[in-house]
Amino acid sequence: MPARHMQHRAPDMSRHYIGIDPGASGGIAWTSPLGDKSAPLPKTLGDIRNLVFDILHEQGFFATDNRSGFLAALEQPPAFVKVIPGSAVYVMARSFGNIEGILAAYRVPTQLVTPQAWQKAHGLGTSKGMTKVQWKNKLKARAQSLYPEEDVTLATADALLILNAACHKSL
Repeated sequence: MPARHMQHRAPDMSRHYIGIDPGASGGIAWTSPLGDKSAPLPKTLGDIRNLVFDILHEQGFFATDNRSGFLAALEQPPAFVKVIPGSAVYVMARSFGNIEGILAAYRVPTQLVTPQAWQKAHGLGTSKGMTKVQWKNKLKARAQSLYPEEDVTLATADALLILNAACHKSL
């Protein structure tokens, strides 16, 4: 069920958005003239750079000096984690830094968002009392309800939800 405050807020069609989940099995989603799209996050730095370039090119980013019509919503990794192994935190933080650097190099306006902020925008509650699999499936189901034309996967679900929250100015 959609969050009440998102039902009445129309998406901002005057801007171009990118939503990014920088996790090890994260994804990227973006607005497109051909409909919103998503993809699993590539595994190498060069492939991430190329994908971001292709998305920006498709959105007309390089054809304008006015960058205010663009926004990348990038999920910020937690500063402190108790239940995730240190090696996983390292991978997530490294991926986040690589993506943040790519966006900065292209001069893409970027908003850092916490998982709590984009999940709250969708009225999803919390994962308390759920297994990780149950929670991820709940997120995936929400993304599927919002993007029935997309092949939503566990890798792309969070990115699509981040994108949707950004488009509806709910972050």
